[in-house]
Amino acid sequence: MLFDMLPRMFPNLSRQFNEEELKKLGTAMLAGNPVSGGPPAGYTYFGQFIAHDLTQLSTDEERPVKHGSEPIQERNPALDLDPVYGGLDTRGFIIAVEPDGSMKVDLTYSDTGQWAKSDLPRDANGMPLIPDDRNEDNLFVAQIHVLFLRLHNYLIENHGAGINNRSDRFKFGKENTIRIYHELIKTDFLSKILDATVYDEMVIQGNHLSWNQLRVPREFAGAAFRFGHAMVLNQYTPRANQIRPLEHFLTMTGRHRFSRSRLPGLLESERIDWRSMFFDWGALPAGLEKNFARGLSPIINLKIKPTGDFPEVNIAKRNLLRGNELELPSGQDIIQAIAPAIKNALGINSLTATQLNIQNLLDDTNLGLQTPLWYYLLAEADVIGGNAKLGPLGSYLVADVMMGLLNNSPHHGKAVIPPPSGNPWTMNELVWNVLPM
Repeated sequence: MLFDMLPRMFPNLSRQFNEEELKKLGTAMLAGNPVSGGPPAGYTYFGQFIAHDLTQLSTDEERPVKHGSEPIQERNPALDLDPVYGGLDTRGFIIAVEPDGSMKVDLTYSDTGQWAKSDLPRDANGMPLIPDDRNEDNLFVAQIHVLFLRLHNYLIENHGAGINNRSDRFKFGKENTIRIYHELIKTDFLSKILDATVYDEMVIQGNHLSWNQLRVPREFAGAAFRFGHAMVLNQYTPRANQIRPLEHFLTMTGRHRFSRSRLPGLLESERIDWRSMFFDWGALPAGLEKNFARGLSPIINLKIKPTGDFPEVNIAKRNLLRGNELELPSGQDIIQAIAPAIKNALGINSLTATQLNIQNLLDDTNLGLQTPLWYYLLAEADVIGGNAKLGPLGSYLVADVMMGLLNNSPHHGKAVIPPPSGNPWTMNELVWNVLPM
C-alpha cells in the first residue's frame, strides 16, 4: 500500500549541484582524519532503528532516483514501531506472536547448547520473522529490535495481570511499548543529539514548531537525519575482551548464515552487551569497554560494498548524490529562508566558507558559498556542536520534524508505564535495570 510522496519543508527551495564536484567532495570526506567526541555508540544504531520506522521508499535506497522523480514513502511515519509490529507495507513478512500475546524471541546458541532468549524470531533457514528485514542489516539494529520485543513481553508479564485474552494482551503490550518508545525518543535520543538551546526551546517548551503533519520531508530524510553515517566506527568492543571490525556486524545475520556458522541462530558469544553501548551511569564489569560514537563531522572514514545497480562504494558520495537527486537546497538556502526571530532564538547563523572548509575538504570544489545540505549540517556539528551534537540548524530541522511526528501520532500524550526506578525512560534505564543481561 503506497502511503505518500516525500514533501518539502521549504517548497520553494531546490538546487542542483555539479555531480563531479560532489564526487570530489565525497572522495575528500573519505580521506580525512576522523574525530572523536560522539555520544555513547548505541545511539548510532538506535537512530538507524528509528529511521527504519520513519521511512521506506519504493525507490530502493541503494539505487539512484532520477532527477525530478518522486520517491514513494511506504511507511506510516507515526512512530508506531512498524518494523516490529507491521504497518502499511509488510512486504510479505509476518510477526511471530506467542499464544499468550507475547512476542516470540529466539534463543542464542553455542556448541554446548541453547542460551538466553536474545535473538530475533527465525524460521528454519535462520531468516528473521519480522515485518522489516532491514532491521537485520546489521547485528546492532537486530539486537535493538530484540530489546523492543523483550520490552513488550516485560510489560505483559509485569503489568498485564487480569488481561487473559491473547488479543487483548498483545494489544496491551504493543500500545505501552510504543508509548515508552516515544518517551525514549523525546527525553533520551533527542537530548543526546540536539543542540541544548534547540532541545529546550523546541522539545521541552514546544516553541518554533511548524511541521504539524504526519509526513517525512525530503530535507529530513535526505540530509538532516543522515547524521548517523558520520558516527559509525570501524571497530567496536561489544562484549568483554572482544574487539570486532565493522564488517563483522554486517555479516552476523541470518542472511549471511551468521558468518557461516553451522548453528541455526545467533551465537551467544556474539550477543551485544548493551552496557558497553549505553552507559550514562553504572560501573562497567571488568573487561567491558565504553564504546563512544565517532564525533559528528564531515569526515566519513567508512566504505560500503556496492549494492544492486548503485555503483558508488563511498557512503559520503552516495549521500551527496542522493541529496542531489532529491534536489535538496543548500544549507545557505535554508538559513536564508528561516524567519529571523527563529534564527535569533535558536542561535542559527551562517557558517563562512572558511568554517565550512574543514580539513580543506572543499579546496578542490566550488561548494563553499552554496554547500550541499548534508555536508553543511555535519560541518555545523563540527564547528558549533563540538562534534558531540548537531549544530543549531541541523537540530532545528530534526526537532521540527520529530516533534511534528510525535505530536500528530495517535499514541501521543497517553500515560506511560514508568520503569521500577520511577525515573524517565532512557536506553540506559532499559538495558541496565529493566532488561538486564
